[in-house]
Amino acid sequence: MEKDPIRSDKRHSKRERRLQGDKACAFCGVTDSMVLARLTPEKFLALTDRARRGESITVCGNEINALTGRTVVEQDHVLGRNIEPGLTLPLCRNDHVIETQRRQDAGISMSRPPTIPELLLSALSSLAQFFSTLVEICLRSTERLVKHIAILDKHFPAWRKLEEETE
Repeated sequence: MEKDPIRSDKRHSKRERRLQGDKACAFCGVTDSMVLARLTPEKFLALTDRARRGESITVCGNEINALTGRTVVEQDHVLGRNIEPGLTLPLCRNDHVIETQRRQDAGISMSRPPTIPELLLSALSSLAQFFSTLVEICLRSTERLVKHIAILDKHFPAWRKLEEETE
């Protein structure tokens, strides 16, 4: 649930304007505007013919990190660096940006709250957002697995007997 939908929409609109119409990473094709960024020719002139012509190129954060020699995997501070600096989860840059954006949209502050009850509220809200993301991932994975099983049943029905033979 978004705490301040107007502020969130404003932030999303600003990001869309920065992309200037490019809606996909020039390298991997990811289309989520939350992770796309403009790469100026000064930063990487040799990327493509577009860069040589002086145009910016839209790429996702993972590609920017990879192309500029930074790690693609970043540490997500699940509860916030200021609340619990030791609790981190390795995420690719794209997912890190998305999770941070989801917390911001939900109004979860990553600053250390002044009181213990507010600290607990912030920590629990952040965990709830994290678990919500895990549920989404599990549901998507389940849907893919159901489709995969249907394909196996249709094209390779004998696959079910293979498992019986290995037991």
